[in-house]
Amino acid sequence: MSARSLQPRGTRAALNALVASSSIVAGQVYLIIDEGRLAVGLTTTTYETFSKTSEPVRTVNGTAPDGAGNVAVSSLGTNPVVLALVFGS
Repeated sequence: MSARSLQPRGTRAALNALVASSSIVAGQVYLIIDEGRLAVGLTTTTYETFSKTSEPVRTVNGTAPDGAGNVAVSSLGTNPVVLALVFGS
């Protein structure tokens, strides 16, 4: 029998309500169900969201612009390198 770990899940509005009440847990992964994306708590009042693999990566001067999610981009010549998170079991 394998153990399952369920992550806290809710809407973006519910996650923002946690921010307003300083209830985000640093290091906790949250599932934003109305957007189908992940977020990770940084402090009790901040979190970071991640882009979906289906979203195009757009870069401006080697960095991801606002609205592109949390994408790490490094420019090496003419070929940008995108770092991705891989989740396993």
